[in-house]
Amino acid sequence: MWRIKWLTTLLWVVVVSSCIKPYDPVIEANDEKKYVVTGRITDAEGFQEVHISLSSPVSAPAYRPVKDCYVSISDQSGKQFVLTEAEDGIYRVWMEAADLKAGNVFSLSITTPDGKQLQSGNDTLTESPQIDSVYYFIEKLPTAVPGIVDKGARFCVDLDATGSKSRYFKWEVTETWEYHAAHPVEFYYDGGFNAVIPPDFSNKNAG
Repeated sequence: MWRIKWLTTLLWVVVVSSCIKPYDPVIEANDEKKYVVTGRITDAEGFQEVHISLSSPVSAPAYRPVKDCYVSISDQSGKQFVLTEAEDGIYRVWMEAADLKAGNVFSLSITTPDGKQLQSGNDTLTESPQIDSVYYFIEKLPTAVPGIVDKGARFCVDLDATGSKSRYFKWEVTETWEYHAAHPVEFYYDGGFNAVIPPDFSNKNAG
């Protein structure tokens, strides 16, 4: 019995004495100027895109694009695709469907304005399984303010990846919003008030 009480007291002391402490990582000055390269190749014919930037200090995060790079993508046959700079630090190239078959192997080469050579390893374009269904449901999530909730939509995607080599999937959602008035239009003003007869319900939310 004594041991149980002593253990309970000890745990209570540990919990009470713990606190959240800020963590300030020790980062050398030369570590604040690392190249950050993000990009992707999909099996969809169109522009393939690569972003090149420099890392920024933790205390002052910022996007620092790297301009005027020479960027190219090569496949396993030696075919090369040279990217052009569409925006600061954003490089694109149009690739045909014939060059984007599952199983093709690609690598990325970058020459920075100061002559540094960046070379990726080989990466294989895998085949993505077919999507079975896409659906959503409305949910409410609690906020830090008691009694106040955030209302939103959660999107779900179902697919069967059995036998597929793909293990990571990326979804992009394009949002289109439509706003409705809470009440019908009954009057409008053009220097004077005019009645709308019958009232215009076309922009009123039916729900």
